[in-house]
Amino acid sequence: MLKKKFLPLLLLTLLIPLSFVLLKSYFFRPKNTIQDLQNPEITPTDTNIVLPNNFPQDFPVFPGSSLVAAKSAKDKVEGISAIWETKEGVENVASFYEINFKNLNWNYEVSSQDINFTAFKIAKDNIQGFIGITKGKEDVVVITVALGIK
Repeated sequence: MLKKKFLPLLLLTLLIPLSFVLLKSYFFRPKNTIQDLQNPEITPTDTNIVLPNNFPQDFPVFPGSSLVAAKSAKDKVEGISAIWETKEGVENVASFYEINFKNLNWNYEVSSQDINFTAFKIAKDNIQGFIGITKGKEDVVVITVALGIK
């Protein structure tokens, strides 16, 4: 279903925007301290973040979540990534995605799961990718989506 050769590309698509968010929150705020760097927070500083135009219209977005980063890039493969945050628990968020992927005819499988993390491999039509749902600092759950479009 999901080709293994796209997994490294999708992983990079996921990690690049996350690293930009982390770098921005560490180094572009005044008066960083060692304590700040030891306990990072992902905090949105741009309230005008929007999903790229090529983000799938039928991709479920967790209700009440806040979009903190979004990026689209095209090289050999078109890639899209987005990061949301919510105060809901990992289990509730994962359940939402499992139900909605099924209802919206996305192919999905749980690729990894524990109490603080769930990852899905997903595919639909010409789109392949994954979604990671992770419990972060102060019970904020981070929803990270990386998609590749053929």
